[in-house]
Amino acid sequence: MSHPFTYCELHTADAAAAKRFYSRLFGWTMNDLPTPAGTYTEIKTGEGIEGGLTGRDGSAPYWLTYVRVPDVSRTVGAARELGAKVLQDRQEIPDVGWYAVLSDPTGARFAVFQPMEKK
Repeated sequence: MSHPFTYCELHTADAAAAKRFYSRLFGWTMNDLPTPAGTYTEIKTGEGIEGGLTGRDGSAPYWLTYVRVPDVSRTVGAARELGAKVLQDRQEIPDVGWYAVLSDPTGARFAVFQPMEKK
């Protein structure tokens, strides 16, 4: 089974500045969505994987890449056995799927994503 990159998300405390920068530099379109946790911005790149932007994280700005997996819980367990740290355990995105955020044994952050099966 392939495990492709499936999403990329920018975490920054200055969402407005990031939106201006990336839309001007690359011509990406931004679509703000209200959520219970605040505004989440969809990034439409025109081709390749899509992305998102959130201003909810208080740490230094970073890009987080998501890898698609068939089972988030199983992948988190295997990652732990291989020395990864779980930064955010399995969470549901209603009507979309599940994700978890990990750091590999070198400290690099990444996320895994399991899409919800379409009925």
